[in-house]
Amino acid sequence: MALVYRNGRPRFQRSVRRGGRVTTEYVGSGDFAILKALLDAEDREERAEQREQERAERDRLDDLEHELDGLAEQARALAHEALTTAGYHQHHRGEWRKRRG
Repeated sequence: MALVYRNGRPRFQRSVRRGGRVTTEYVGSGDFAILKALLDAEDREERAEQREQERAERDRLDDLEHELDGLAEQARALAHEALTTAGYHQHHRGEWRKRRG
């Protein structure tokens, strides 16, 4: 989307891909072109802000997930220690079994 000046008059046009080729599509001219360019710029800023908020939310959730992974690892280690102390062993790195005798 671009605001270009032809013969001293503003003209708003956008690039559109059709059939593998990029063509220019006329949207409007004069005051309408200026207004449309301003509205499109505002829309782009809002979309960029929305993307930034979503990225921040994803980063926050990733941090929480990493903390949860650490807690799960600690729980596994504690369970392993408790079961080993109670006389169990892990059979072929799978289920826990009570040692004989």
